[in-house]
Amino acid sequence: MYGGTISLPNNEMQLGENNSADVGASTLNLFSGNVTLGTISLPRAGANTPQESRAHIYNGNLTVNTLLIGANGKIEFKQNSDNSAPAGKLTVTGGTKAALEAFIDAEQITKPDGYDWVWDETSGVTLSVKLTTTPIELVSFNLNKAANDVKLDWVTASEKDNAKFILEHSIDGKNFNNLTSIAAKNTASNYTFSHNSPLDGVNYYKLIQVDFNGTKNVVGIKSINFKLNANSPVSVFPNPASDIITVAVAGKENSTKTITITDLTGKVVLREISSDANVVLSLKDKLASGLYVIHVTAGHIHESQKIIVQ
Repeated sequence: MYGGTISLPNNEMQLGENNSADVGASTLNLFSGNVTLGTISLPRAGANTPQESRAHIYNGNLTVNTLLIGANGKIEFKQNSDNSAPAGKLTVTGGTKAALEAFIDAEQITKPDGYDWVWDETSGVTLSVKLTTTPIELVSFNLNKAANDVKLDWVTASEKDNAKFILEHSIDGKNFNNLTSIAAKNTASNYTFSHNSPLDGVNYYKLIQVDFNGTKNVVGIKSINFKLNANSPVSVFPNPASDIITVAVAGKENSTKTITITDLTGKVVLREISSDANVVLSLKDKLASGLYVIHVTAGHIHESQKIIVQ
């Protein structure tokens, strides 16, 4: 239905026909306009109701005094074709919130992901949806280089029922690992965190807000192309590598070096401790082709770099 008004306050609309051997399904699409009925049945009652009957609410309004939804019936709030929010409403003048909640619990009244229910019990009960909002209003989320660190800062204009923030890090923009969690202040605030072991190249950071009930909301993903100090004492070669890879640390030729290789999830796949001037690691038959992170520790030196295994 596009626009217009259908007003049958004393009549029943039956979606889906089930009379003896005649079985069928029907769909009412409310793209806009207003439909007022005494009763709507989804589907019409009968001995056999195998077919599904639907009422789809986009931007149209459906008002009924009595709502009957059978086992194969459903009312669905649907996003518009341009992905805009459904602006329509379902009003049951002779119903209650508890009755509609029972249909919702049974998944016979549904909404798109990312939306919350909106209730109005002024006259009977009216149900609509709105985009889910997070308990914070984020003003900014920024990354900046500071020597060999990445400084992250974010600002909120307001906070309510906000338990904490979680920061996650990735080197490919897909696989993220936890960096830290920071308790929320529940008022307009500034937050900062320094990541002191970024990797050479592009680093991705995800900011997640967590409600007191455990609900998580991703509020920002940022990336920064970080080039480590060109005078870094750590050399890793060749890169890409195939059979072997060599690690050298200038000024620490005879000291103990711990070399750890992890996959993108942070799982350790290879570790070597050596006092050799050049630590040679054999990769053949140990690592599958792909992207890894090599972590080098020697005294006060701690550095991580991406490596490609061919």
